[in-house]
Amino acid sequence: MKDSTVFLVLEQGFEFRYILGTDIFTTLKKSGARIVILIPNLEEGYIADDYCDTNVVVEKLEIDAYNQYYANSRLQQQFRFIATKALPQGANFVHINEKGESAEPTSRRGRLLMFLTDFAIAILRRSSRLRLFFQKVESFLFVGSHIHKRLFDRYSPDMVVTATPGHFTHDTYMLREARKRRIRAVSVVFGWDKAVARGLLRAPLDGVVIWGPPMREEMIQYQSFPAEKVFMAGP
Repeated sequence: MKDSTVFLVLEQGFEFRYILGTDIFTTLKKSGARIVILIPNLEEGYIADDYCDTNVVVEKLEIDAYNQYYANSRLQQQFRFIATKALPQGANFVHINEKGESAEPTSRRGRLLMFLTDFAIAILRRSSRLRLFFQKVESFLFVGSHIHKRLFDRYSPDMVVTATPGHFTHDTYMLREARKRRIRAVSVVFGWDKAVARGLLRAPLDGVVIWGPPMREEMIQYQSFPAEKVFMAGP
């Protein structure tokens, strides 16, 4: 990977330990690739102090801007709600359903929206092709390029690696920007239930790294993800 640039998009401590404290980071570093670590709290300084090197730089991940971009769009929120419910029957919905159902609408407009939402969920659960189409439409409409354009233009990455397949808004938009620019997009899926617990994958991916065979089967069966693009690496 010499002369390549890799974005590592990290938010939480566990992500730091799993990516930066393992052979994932050391192997990338030894390869000669330029590594750009994106984190939300540059002011804390310890990441820069511990990991910056001749081929490693640290940049700010604008999490607040991503969250605001999402919060300002009712349509985007509706897409996300549908996505959390749209996997085929049999997938693990425990975390989705724990997060509360909305109250029964009283207005005609509200009832119509609920009907259309339920209809969309029903047909998406029946068709992997429609789920893929839904993902492509959502990824085309909501990218957030204005937030991270500077970073992509400055570094011209060859690969973007995130710590979730779009569970968090910042991962979603970084992965979508990668696809928009025809950059390889790879996600590490943390947790034994995270392959399906939050619904559809939120962005197109070129590869996923998971923890074991059950997660691999879930990615293939419920997310309709190509088997040859699923890689196992235990915690």
